[in-house]
Amino acid sequence: MKTRNLYAGDTQGSRSFTLDFSYPFVESAQDITWRLELLDARGNIVQRWQGIERLTDAPRKVNIDWAARSADPSLADGVYTVRMPGRGLRLCEEQGPGLPDGLRA
Repeated sequence: MKTRNLYAGDTQGSRSFTLDFSYPFVESAQDITWRLELLDARGNIVQRWQGIERLTDAPRKVNIDWAARSADPSLADGVYTVRMPGRGLRLCEEQGPGLPDGLRA
């Protein structure tokens, strides 16, 4: 089931996002890359954030601030979507050990 959370930002449309990462079965620290994309109503990427996080046995939070019209006054009124592309387990499995028992693509 796909759900959509609608959010009205402040008068300039700005808002914040929090990314929560955890890897409960990690045996040693793992570096992961992440990417977050903001899309307009046509599916065009308006802004992109990316980074690298080191995952250990403790959850990790990344805060993203989007300034919206404060940073780009030309942004049109409308609905914007946030997308976080990811990789499937199969790619992880091909890169080496590290998946918990019972998890296979």
